[in-house]
Amino acid sequence: APGASEQQHQQHQQPPPPALAFGGGAVNIDVKVSYRRLPKGTYTKLQPRSQDFQGELATDSAADLRALLEAAMVGRCTLTVGDEVSVLWCGKEYPLLVVEVQPDDANGAVSLLETDVEVDIAPSQDYEEAMKRLAEAERARLTAAAEAVREKDDERRKREEETAAATAAAEKAAAE
Repeated sequence: APGASEQQHQQHQQPPPPALAFGGGAVNIDVKVSYRRLPKGTYTKLQPRSQDFQGELATDSAADLRALLEAAMVGRCTLTVGDEVSVLWCGKEYPLLVVEVQPDDANGAVSLLETDVEVDIAPSQDYEEAMKRLAEAERARLTAAAEAVREKDDERRKREEETAAATAAAEKAAAE
């Protein structure tokens, strides 16, 4: 029957709604896709996740950092703050976090199509965390040193007050 064939054909043209499996059941979800024109990127700052990038790759004279960054970016159409870009060198992957893009008039997203992008490499997250720990330790050391100085000053004042009180008592006794 031609009616049944048309119905089967129509069923195959319309994909089923997306479903996610949760605990044996399926949940239908609606997805909204919208397109936005992004400005062409002119600048980005990338932050290595670990010190390995600076310690191994950036100091290796055989590594052409510019070519490695270009290879990592060539397959990308956009770059967004929070994205991770991976640089591959000698079989090792070096993840870099996008921490800044310019122009920043599209909520941290830029187009990489037909544009040259200046790239800065920030200190690694490991390095920044180590510097924070070092600063906290220094702050604690300075606080402890300041407290020790206060305690010594308090003890000195107390001795001075006791000496002054004893001198005043002695002078009063001598005057009587």
